[in-house]
Amino acid sequence: MNDLDAKLLANKAEEAKAATESKGAPVVDVVINVPVKKTKNVTIKNVAHTSSWRIEKAEDVDKYIEQLKKTLLSELDNNDIVNVEF
Repeated sequence: MNDLDAKLLANKAEEAKAATESKGAPVVDVVINVPVKKTKNVTIKNVAHTSSWRIEKAEDVDKYIEQLKKTLLSELDNNDIVNVEF
C-alpha cells in the first residue's frame, strides 16, 4: 500500500510539473516524504504470554482482553503495523 501511495504522489508531482512547464512558469521541485510503515509479525502465543486461557466468569474475559490489549499496544509504534498470527 505504501508503494502505491508513493507512486500516486510521484505521478501527481509529475503532472503538476508538466502543467507548470507548459505555462512557462518556473519549475520548483517538491520533495514529499511518505512515512514508511514497518510490519511486525507476532504470534498470538507470544502476545498472550500463554498457550491457553482458563475462563470461568466474565471477569476472566475482561482480564485476558485487557492484558492482550496492553501487550498489542506496546508492540505498536507510530509507523508500524502489527500482524498477529494465530
